[in-house]
Amino acid sequence: MVQRLAVWCSNFGSTAIALVAHFLASNPSDDTEATDPTIIRETCNNLLDKLSFLYEDLDYEKPENAYRSQFVIQLLAHTHMWSCVGCPDIPRLDTDALKAHGIRGALSLCCAAVSTTFLPIRWHGNEGF
Repeated sequence: MVQRLAVWCSNFGSTAIALVAHFLASNPSDDTEATDPTIIRETCNNLLDKLSFLYEDLDYEKPENAYRSQFVIQLLAHTHMWSCVGCPDIPRLDTDALKAHGIRGALSLCCAAVSTTFLPIRWHGNEGF
């Protein structure tokens, strides 16, 4: 059981890294900007400012759009929802309650995974580029 939980948490982190890397690499305007560490760092800082990465259209001024960003939705769908498809009902573990209320924890883990994916880029500058 602990091993499955560790794999579940690890999936959030690695999927968040892939989503953020894809986002940072897919700059349709200019190929040279896509690999410029200064622009990547600035983008990460902007996304972390007021946690705008959590909002639909990255607009933190609309609280009703919180937790609707493509980062959060894609991460939740690919790491949590996909693994829950076909999950058996186990009455002794009260899996019905977990299915109904466990989404809060999964959503929180998505937000934390995306946030921590941006942080190393923000603080370490050119390392890794």
